[in-house]
Amino acid sequence: RGARVMRGWLKFAFIALLALLATPQCRAEEHEMPDFKTMKIKELKAILADRGQECRGCAEKADYVAMAADVWSLPIVEKPATGDETKEKPAEPDLNDADQERIRRMMDEMQNGPRPTGDPERDAILKKLHSSGIKFSGGEGMPLDQLRNLEKAMGNIKTKKQGGGDDEL
Repeated sequence: RGARVMRGWLKFAFIALLALLATPQCRAEEHEMPDFKTMKIKELKAILADRGQECRGCAEKADYVAMAADVWSLPIVEKPATGDETKEKPAEPDLNDADQERIRRMMDEMQNGPRPTGDPERDAILKKLHSSGIKFSGGEGMPLDQLRNLEKAMGNIKTKKQGGGDDEL
């Protein structure tokens, strides 16, 4: 009977020894607090951010060092995903060919001047406005009175009448 008990204890001791050897040993440096004084402020801020903290009112490195030491024992907080899948992309306009052509024509008018409309007075006002640096599109659809008012507001630009003489509008 004594041999049986002894074998039981040996088995127990052997299993306990194997369990101790199989578990990872905690190293002392994992539990030691780092020397925060030697860290850069950026590193100290990262420690605070990892633990969901922010050093409001911290003006000097010593403030960050003190707070990092205070929060060191707190658990690290999981950060939410910040990938592109969480950001909402702005909607792209659904432009058909007619819209694309209209935009191209407007840009061309802005750069190269207005297209002839068939109305000599309108064409003259639009040309004068464009040559004086006022570039816009859609003048062909603007009422003539508005174009005249715009011309007057922009410095009484002289326009040529059909008869050949200059006249201020």
